[in-house]
Amino acid sequence: MDTDDLGLVVLTNDQELIDRVVANKKVRSIYQIFLEQAWKDKTALKTKEFYAQLDRTEFPEFTVKIETTLSLTELKSCLTAAKIGFKKIDRLVFGGLTKKDLPRGWNRPLTEKEVIFLKHFS
Repeated sequence: MDTDDLGLVVLTNDQELIDRVVANKKVRSIYQIFLEQAWKDKTALKTKEFYAQLDRTEFPEFTVKIETTLSLTELKSCLTAAKIGFKKIDRLVFGGLTKKDLPRGWNRPLTEKEVIFLKHFS
């Protein structure tokens, strides 16, 4: 992750879990992208790989929520190719896991249910 990336990160030393998640291109993530300017072409990112929903928060900051199976690196490449400038990217959901109410900079261990969910449904 770069300095402009925020959000959910799963750290594990379980090689079986890592292999399963990396190999499975169906693991969905939801990212919130903070744009440099208002997004004019709403159809620029509507492809079979991801769906973008325009979401205006407080003026003048514009954000886009994107649900995708792309990795963070692949998403950044798509944004760059589409000439969409962004300030930062926040991963809100990864494979059914959420940040919940965890403050920025904090961490917590996964619950047993979350570990089972990741191992069996990703």
